Amino acid sequence: MIKISAVIITYNEERNIARCIDSVRAVADEIVVLDSRSTDRTKAICLEKGVRFFEQEFLGYARQKNRALSHASNDIILSLDADEYLSSELTQSILNVKANWVYDGYRVNRLSSLGGTWIKTCGWYPDQKLRLWDRRKGKWEGDAVHERVEMFTEATLGHLKGDLFHRSYDNISQFLLKNQIYSTIHAHVNRYRAHSSVFKILYKTLFAFFKAYILRAGILDGYKGLVISGSTAHWVFYKYAKLLEANNNVRTSVLILHDEPTNDSLIRMLHALRIQTELPDEVVLVTPHATFLEESHIMRFPVPVKELVPESGIGGNEIIRQALEEYLIVVKSTTPLDHRFVAGHRQLAWRNRIVAGGKSQELLPSFSWQAEVNNGGVSFWKDDFDNVLLYLDMPVVTRPLPLRQVEDNHKSVSVVIPNYNGRHLFEHTLPPLLEALRLADLDYEVIVVDDCSTDNSVDFLRQNFPEVRIIRNEINRGFSPTINRGIRAATRDLVHLLNSDVKLLPDYYTHLLPYFQQSDTFGVMGRIVNWDDDGIQDGAKLPTFQGAKIKTFKNYLPLETPFPKGILTMYLSGAEALVNRQKLITLGGFDELFAPYYIEDYELSLRAWRMGWKCYYEHQSVCRHRTSSSIRSKSRKRQIQTIYYRNKIFLHAIHLPKSQMIIYFPQLVLECLARLLSFRFHYLQSIFLYLKDRRRCITSRARFEAILAEAPGQQSLDQVASGIRQSLNRMMIWRF
Repeated sequence: MIKISAVIITYNEERNIARCIDSVRAVADEIVVLDSRSTDRTKAICLEKGVRFFEQEFLGYARQKNRALSHASNDIILSLDADEYLSSELTQSILNVKANWVYDGYRVNRLSSLGGTWIKTCGWYPDQKLRLWDRRKGKWEGDAVHERVEMFTEATLGHLKGDLFHRSYDNISQFLLKNQIYSTIHAHVNRYRAHSSVFKILYKTLFAFFKAYILRAGILDGYKGLVISGSTAHWVFYKYAKLLEANNNVRTSVLILHDEPTNDSLIRMLHALRIQTELPDEVVLVTPHATFLEESHIMRFPVPVKELVPESGIGGNEIIRQALEEYLIVVKSTTPLDHRFVAGHRQLAWRNRIVAGGKSQELLPSFSWQAEVNNGGVSFWKDDFDNVLLYLDMPVVTRPLPLRQVEDNHKSVSVVIPNYNGRHLFEHTLPPLLEALRLADLDYEVIVVDDCSTDNSVDFLRQNFPEVRIIRNEINRGFSPTINRGIRAATRDLVHLLNSDVKLLPDYYTHLLPYFQQSDTFGVMGRIVNWDDDGIQDGAKLPTFQGAKIKTFKNYLPLETPFPKGILTMYLSGAEALVNRQKLITLGGFDELFAPYYIEDYELSLRAWRMGWKCYYEHQSVCRHRTSSSIRSKSRKRQIQTIYYRNKIFLHAIHLPKSQMIIYFPQLVLECLARLLSFRFHYLQSIFLYLKDRRRCITSRARFEAILAEAPGQQSLDQVASGIRQSLNRMMIWRF
């Protein structure tokens, strides 16, 4: 009798894993679970069940399942997902073939459910899967979404009676969420490998619904058949829509090969690139000697420029690795370019192909640059480079040209914490803060500004944290005035604005400090997760508009891993943000017009952006946040909403240009009328509060415009939003 290893991969499957393990005990000689470092009770349940348990960061479905196979002791594999389990008939079928193994692999019918109902229409059944096989005859293959077991050509296959039950979706929301995730992954995997168009989106979506609902009898399952058919069409619509969007974006580096004795041709080339209808995202000068171009040719160029110069012992392939962008166009400095040269190469870009002589052709295992460059340039995807051999005569090293002044590393931080009745929080948040500061080897000070707490916060701090400096308000003043007192008292290079209900992870500062080597950095925030789990509360902030309105709540995160550095955010969260103290003082700190709370962090960040400074998000710096632990204890929900809407009006009145204010106020009135119809009268009260303080708002606008007039890099609100959105062209993002 053969021996079977049941292999399961998991991630946060505490609801399903016990049922899955119990279902395979009757047929498996060992049970192997490979977990992607779950944060729930998955590990504890597996260990209680006595399985062989391993952990591995997620590698993608196919690679993760192959890694799980490597832990199995037996060659016959039964592979299940955690939300699957064996029917009694399938269990008996496996026992039968275990006693009499005939084929190299066996398929099974998978029966899936929606909201507890087993679905046999819409193409969901029989969903045949190869789940029992000899691993010497096949392995997992596939892309990021659709993995499958590929058997070798000589392998034989049979079929088992009985169903593999699949508890796929508890409700429609889970179904739609997975559709969004999978459609995004599909677009990322197939970017510039598959075509999409408006027509394709339309007919594929309509046919997907017709196929599931009519041809595959979804109509017979009533409401749930309609839901599944509609959701299937939803998935098809978004996977092609996102693919079309992804195919319209490509980031380009232009590499200029310059071996002339003078720089005349190089200057002409830079001028030709400057007037392109589509600018590249980076220019790399590849020269046999330092060019000594005038600073004006580099500093005023609309995209970053760097130079690669020769040095013995460095291979020519290093050129490709030094280019930052994903698509490379290589030209000689003597090549004449028309104004659509870059656009033309981008239009022909396709994975595993090169563009040479104006034609797109298959990328061969090796090709010569010299011949292709002489034909007017050559272009290809950087990640295709590993599959080809490129020949260049000139070994190089990098000598980046300075794009802007770089400041010295900052090594001192003032942590400013506003407090109102935070006694119950400090014992949980201050020790991790002090540990993170010491781990980063920082010169630091911690300042707590108490806003007339009625608990024993101050006494507790004095007794348990004597190194903390305490400042007390005489009256309760709200967030902005309170934290401004701490900012004015701060003495270090950087100011860390931190809420009392935020707990830092030990390496929090390590990843933030490098951002301040750039002179135009205003501040950087880390990832904010829930207090008790890793659910993300705040990521980078996405600039979005609705008419003339600025939306203030949209987050985004890149889908690619590892997370790229230098992710821009529309604003820094007031809960935790590390900022340049001098820039903060130049702006005057938070505008106290927004007291007692809300929107002040967004407005401060907008002022920084409009001054020409940048705000960043760093995913590796993590902190935990206990949501609204102080505000909700002081104010009722409706009062909070009234203040929130009032402050949003302040924000627009300070930053929108007058031409957009003409649109904004009528839009505000229409929205107010709509809310009154639903009896939300507090919105009207927000407008009255704005009118009451309108003169203070005008003063805030005038004060900032006077500061802005002195800024060399000043920007409008539209320019700020456009710059952030343009920085996203290179990445697929998840919005939440």
